[in-house]
Amino acid sequence: MRIEADPSAVFSALCHEPGAILLESQRPSFADRYSFIAWEPKKVFSGDIANLDKDDFFAFISSHSKDYFVAGYIGYEACQWIEDLPRPCSKDRPHPDIYLAAYSRFLVFDHIQKTWFCWHRDMPLFLPKSHKKKWRRGSSKMIGFNQCKATYLQNVGYVLDHIRAGDVYQINYTQRVYFTYAGDFFDLYLRLKEIQPVSYAAFMNLGKGVVISGSPELFLRLRQNIILSKPMKGTRKRSQQVRIDGRLRRELKESEKDRAENIMIVDLMRNDLGRFCVYGSVEVPRLYVVEAYETVYQMVSYVSGRVRSNTPIAEIIRATFPPGSITGAPKKRAMEIIYQLEPHQRGVYCGAIGYFFQGKMVLNVAIRTLELWDGQGVLGVGGGIVADSDPELEYEESIIKAKASMMALGIEL
Repeated sequence: MRIEADPSAVFSALCHEPGAILLESQRPSFADRYSFIAWEPKKVFSGDIANLDKDDFFAFISSHSKDYFVAGYIGYEACQWIEDLPRPCSKDRPHPDIYLAAYSRFLVFDHIQKTWFCWHRDMPLFLPKSHKKKWRRGSSKMIGFNQCKATYLQNVGYVLDHIRAGDVYQINYTQRVYFTYAGDFFDLYLRLKEIQPVSYAAFMNLGKGVVISGSPELFLRLRQNIILSKPMKGTRKRSQQVRIDGRLRRELKESEKDRAENIMIVDLMRNDLGRFCVYGSVEVPRLYVVEAYETVYQMVSYVSGRVRSNTPIAEIIRATFPPGSITGAPKKRAMEIIYQLEPHQRGVYCGAIGYFFQGKMVLNVAIRTLELWDGQGVLGVGGGIVADSDPELEYEESIIKAKASMMALGIEL
């Protein structure tokens, strides 16, 4: 049976089924060449941190990923299982902190070979028949932010006080955007894909809502005992004028502030990977790479290492979660200050979305990620604060990062 060579078109036949998940490489390369579709989960591990046991969480991943395709998200609040932190602030969305599902069948699309691979554990594989339909364009309305601009600027000032006092070197401070949405959730995913394609996109149908991620950032990729992280720090808004756009790219590439912000997280990730990698194998093969997206330029570095034999997935997650690029450095102190200043839990935002399967793992950093339910939605945005940060510019950067998602929603910020 021939299947259309477009993962999102194939997934359109499944997107309305509870538990269906699409992990799509929208900017395929030899490194990011695969997209995944899974549906009808056999087992689900889901709930809030306060009501779950962390040992059960790690056991679910370790035991089920041997025989099943385990996919979903680990929300930011799972940091409570990693470090001794203040109690989480209030929750502003109904989705669980953790949602992981074990699938006995899934599809893989190789974007380079243009071929599909079908895997099933113990049952005949039903291949979904994709169908072209005219998606109903949704309507949205801006509700507002979870803090006014004055509060955001004030809290960035508090972060700078902590930096000057020597408590931290960097903190990723965030805010949340609320909106209404009436329409088809998958149509929204497709519009976001059209506006700003990324390498680590995701659509998850949770039954009572969805999660849509347009993340450009790789948290962890594990293949054949080699682990890679691509921390992203440093942003510039793009211009439609070619000359100005080129200048903005060079400006980001040469910016001492953005390089300093980036290298702090690179060092943090080197330290995290060093906890479970072979001594001397952790390296930085690429530094200060500027990647071009439709609305922004981003500065990215690569950190890799060779994982020690028989290292359990649980040890890797404990050593690295949450991603350093969305916490700060030192990580524990940064998270403590984040809980003191941010008025709401982050939810899926700043956690990780991806899969675990037979010793392989790919997780994004869940930025540019929307949670939607019952006609409502929330999007988290923020940025890294360092010693020479200007609060006004940091606020503007957080708005820039929301632009693609808001464009997909038809909302002007």
